[in-house]
Amino acid sequence: MTSLADAYEREANGASRRRVYAGTGLFAAGALLVVGGILAGATHLVMGPEPSQAAKFGARGLGLTLVCLGVPAILVGVFTVLPANRFQRAAAAAGAVLAVAGTLVLRAAYPTEWYAPGSSVPSTTVLAGGLVYALGVMVTFWCLFTAVATLKTRNAPGGTVSMTITRNGETRTVEVPREDVGEAREALAGGAFGGVGVFGGVETAEPTSDGGEAASDIREPNESAPGPDAAVGPDRYCGTCAHFDYVRTDGAGIQPYCGLHDERMDDMDACESWTANRER
Repeated sequence: MTSLADAYEREANGASRRRVYAGTGLFAAGALLVVGGILAGATHLVMGPEPSQAAKFGARGLGLTLVCLGVPAILVGVFTVLPANRFQRAAAAAGAVLAVAGTLVLRAAYPTEWYAPGSSVPSTTVLAGGLVYALGVMVTFWCLFTAVATLKTRNAPGGTVSMTITRNGETRTVEVPREDVGEAREALAGGAFGGVGVFGGVETAEPTSDGGEAASDIREPNESAPGPDAAVGPDRYCGTCAHFDYVRTDGAGIQPYCGLHDERMDDMDACESWTANRER
């Protein structure tokens, strides 16, 4: 049976791997663009051994475009694999869009509109494109800088709440995304939770009165604390059934699920097909 902790850990690990793959791909693509741009604009690889003036302009324009696109791609690639909040990710995306827009303006201006008519001063179009590009790169770099600066104050990617789950004497700690804290509380304890605090920039469960054995004593719905005279063996309810599981739904988040009947559960009352989970 997959526990709630396993369900969250599996999803968190999958999301982390996706971010690593996406970030690595962006970084590699950006590095290739920068290298390709330098080779195109500064060597004869594209323009040929005896290039014409038009060939030179074409190769340099291509190099300009590749390098300008490669720099923000590298920054966004590194940023993608780092823990960040929604504002930082939105700002990084906006910065990347600005950098791309600035690149397009500069490319359109080169070479015929690169300088103002009759002078060696950059044209208004080039200045505007350069400012937009610089702003986009600075915003993206700022997001990367803040993500690195706050890296040590986070326990997990994206910011999580550390929840310690006590079940039949076994204690586990699971990292739950902040936006799913309400779902986890409801699924685990029917809304009864010891409280959540903030320490060092990361939300953690506050200690409750449990003799100092766990940070927060969270039990499955209808699961009472074992007493001194408790009988050996699990209580007869869905949480101790071999067919019980947790699944993530599109609209309702994490929900209890019965593998035998292949349906989500409205309550935790055991049915006639209840089978003790020997792993618990």
